Amino acid sequence: MLRAIESTHPERTKASVIDLARLCPSPKYIQVAYYKLRDLCMPASAEDFWAADQKWYSLLDGTKWLQCVSACLSVSSAVAERIAGSRQTVVLREYDGRDLSCVVASVVQLILDCHTRTLVGFQALVQREWVVCGHRFTDRLHHVHAKDKDNEESPVFLLFLDCVWQLLQQFPSCFEFTETYLTTLWDSARVPLFATFLFNSERDRYVACMDAKRDKNDNTSPTLMPVWDWSLQFSDQDRLLFNNPLYGGKLAEYFPEHPSNGPTVVPPNPTNTLGSFKSRNKWKSKKKKQAGASAQVSFATPSTPSFNGPLFPINIGAGLKLWTQCYMRWIPWAHTVGGGPPSEYFHQCLLVDELHILNMKIHSLEMSKPDEHNTSRESGMFFTFESPRGFDANDSLTSAFPYSPIGSMDRKSIVGTPLFSFLRRMSVSSYNGAAANGDD
Repeated sequence: MLRAIESTHPERTKASVIDLARLCPSPKYIQVAYYKLRDLCMPASAEDFWAADQKWYSLLDGTKWLQCVSACLSVSSAVAERIAGSRQTVVLREYDGRDLSCVVASVVQLILDCHTRTLVGFQALVQREWVVCGHRFTDRLHHVHAKDKDNEESPVFLLFLDCVWQLLQQFPSCFEFTETYLTTLWDSARVPLFATFLFNSERDRYVACMDAKRDKNDNTSPTLMPVWDWSLQFSDQDRLLFNNPLYGGKLAEYFPEHPSNGPTVVPPNPTNTLGSFKSRNKWKSKKKKQAGASAQVSFATPSTPSFNGPLFPINIGAGLKLWTQCYMRWIPWAHTVGGGPPSEYFHQCLLVDELHILNMKIHSLEMSKPDEHNTSRESGMFFTFESPRGFDANDSLTSAFPYSPIGSMDRKSIVGTPLFSFLRRMSVSSYNGAAANGDD
């Protein structure tokens, strides 16, 4: 089989075989790290939260979750360099080829192919590398609780989304979607209502869909829907939260001759070595040494690559962050009113919306035609200049937007705030008044 793969290469070069069992954490290791991270991000009381806050970084490091993310990014970057730099054929080897191989193969394509960083391209990537390739969503997400079967739960898909989020943080202008899209996708995967993330294989999915069609006259038969039809879950206004105002493909409409719109060749990262996962398990002892080596390397940063060029991320501890929107959105004591990424997102939306309006006015003047259309909504941004007067981001947004209300509230009362509550631009006083009246 390996010879057949090598024969497809134009130069018949020898294929490079990557043993993911040696280089990446096992699903069981990932599950243990996730349990520790979950316990850290779900304090039972305010006292527990503030007690953990005193030693937060050491506790976070002890979960080993970011170490798992680092390992997957490191292997993916090394594989991408072999494909793009050495023109090698790379074969990913895993026990059943449906867990870490899905993660690495997907991240490699995100690094090299700009189409996968668009909304449509990312959807096709997940559908191709995860759904069609048979990632065991039923077992890994523990949708079915069987007493006579071992628990094989492991959030491998969440690990992949976290890797994507790390890329998004380091290269915000290279992705069409936002972190809200990634968080919503993970939430949808956890809800056993969508056929996309409900089965272990394409055969199981096909059989279930055929059974549903035969029983379509039975009102008790469930309707299996794909997760990609977001209109079933959110309004048109809500889905604007998925649009990244910093995306280079969008800004290229306003600055077509900007140098960042051209191709960029990113120098390889020498820290992307394929050492075994166990050898890289000593993260603390090597962190300073790796950080010193990375300081001498020209990494791809948000200011240097084009939005359609290759991306090689910083995959060591100093360059990784915790995905706070996903993991800490339900902790009211960790929220910052009027600050955090949502505040930046608010002002970015207004800036892009203003650029869109000015661009349309310039186009109208060049065509010698009056501007007859209201173009502010056509910018695709959630926040626009048409926002109601009196709306203040410092008063109405928190660092957990759009998943949690603002204000000091008991943990037990937080069940998530509908997005349309934010569409009403509710302030602290109006939200508390609605909550007291039992209104949504």
